[in-house]
Amino acid sequence: MPFEVVTAPSQPDSEVGAKLVEMAHEAGADLLVMGSYSHGSLREQLFDGATEGVLRSADLPVLMQHQDA
Repeated sequence: MPFEVVTAPSQPDSEVGAKLVEMAHEAGADLLVMGSYSHGSLREQLFDGATEGVLRSADLPVLMQHQDA
């Protein structure tokens, strides 16, 4: 089964997660694959992380590999 890898430079944007989901749709993806990193709870509250954004806005399957930072 063929697949295409799409990458994008990170952006200092609080809506990175939603943008990743949007890009997956634009690419015609059936699955979003991404890495996930933990940060402190205060940092997560102050700066919305890409992982949380994807989990909130994803309307397609997401395969995530979690790793502590």
